[in-house]
Amino acid sequence: MNNLISYKEFEDYPQFENREEAVKWLKGKYGKDFFFFSESNYNKEPIYCYIYVLNREIYNRMQEYKNRTKSDFFPSWDPETKGFTSSFQEILIWDDDKVQVQSPAM
Repeated sequence: MNNLISYKEFEDYPQFENREEAVKWLKGKYGKDFFFFSESNYNKEPIYCYIYVLNREIYNRMQEYKNRTKSDFFPSWDPETKGFTSSFQEILIWDDDKVQVQSPAM
């Protein structure tokens, strides 16, 4: 089990030149629990979403649930889906030097 990336930890990240450098450094730091998830665009600029798995057991249950229900959505009030959203943390990376950790711990 991994801890939520804190704001302090995020502030201590080095300055990156580009996405490739950021991904290499983050992969070295977080290992197999850090991986590419999706790509989207904001203001015609690509944004790459990576996942940092905090709790592998719950994250795997979430993936099984999503596969079984054929949906990326799940009710947070359902006991079967309890803890799904807290089993991972998103890290957004742009092609330039921008990196954003979603919901860092204080």
